[in-house]
Amino acid sequence: MKPPCVLVVGRVLPALRVLVAKRLMEEHNLKLVDAARRMDVTPSAITQYVKGARGYRLPRRLKANKALEEAVNSIAEELVKDKVNMENVLKKICNTCEAIRSEELLCEDHIETLPSLKNFGCRLCLREGEKY
Repeated sequence: MKPPCVLVVGRVLPALRVLVAKRLMEEHNLKLVDAARRMDVTPSAITQYVKGARGYRLPRRLKANKALEEAVNSIAEELVKDKVNMENVLKKICNTCEAIRSEELLCEDHIETLPSLKNFGCRLCLREGEKY
């Protein structure tokens, strides 16, 4: 049993963290420790992201996704503020997840990890607010 959330947690969120960390360090000139503090992760996690030990398995169809790129920019802009509103950051992450799911960008990877979905024409990501 692997709901789409498994892909989000295992691939999308780590990849998003990689992209945000790189953006903070490369474009906003934050030191690794400062980027980690603002992202509320450990400096060793940022090191692993930058080296590619974490977050490198971004689903294929997300690599050039406009929603993801906009989210990275928006999240980085929020995180460099003097007073970071973490609720806004988390909303941006959730909105990004919803956009990715509604555009069916995880479907191919989801079917790859759970081939039996192919037989049923899975539409899980599109069932907004539906109770199961």
